Amino acid sequence: MKKVYIKAICLLLICMSLLFSSSSCILSALSSLTEKSYEEQLKEYYDNIKKSKGILDICCSDFYSKWSAAVWLGEYDGDVEKALYTVVLDHEDDIKNLGSLKNRITNLYDNLKDGEDSVSVKNVYAAYLAYYNFFIDPPGNLFTYSSRKDELKNSLQSALDNA
Repeated sequence: MKKVYIKAICLLLICMSLLFSSSSCILSALSSLTEKSYEEQLKEYYDNIKKSKGILDICCSDFYSKWSAAVWLGEYDGDVEKALYTVVLDHEDDIKNLGSLKNRITNLYDNLKDGEDSVSVKNVYAAYLAYYNFFIDPPGNLFTYSSRKDELKNSLQSALDNA
């Protein structure tokens, strides 16, 4: 029962960090969208996705290594939930930054999805959103997490390379 509470607290902390970090960014993001050309918004869109991907790569990798250490090496007293909680604490600023970036990316996506580069914009956004949601709500076992993490990371990179 204790593990369930710790996991719930971890997810709650992630969600609250994302929520609070994003509210102030929404207004500034919306106001700056109207001032930029399509090309400037497109560049910012891809730049923000690349920044977000970098953070996701680091956080997901740390998440995996600590989860693995708890399972296979008995670190964190063998408690997976405790290991995952340390990731949330260690990456609190990164998680807040992810929330801000996601809001900005979503606002840019809404402006760009029907433009001349709509296919690339939509493909990259779908891959980005899958990777982002994977970090926010990871699967229940280490093996699935490991294989899915690499698949989503590579999928986003491939979509960026093809954009």
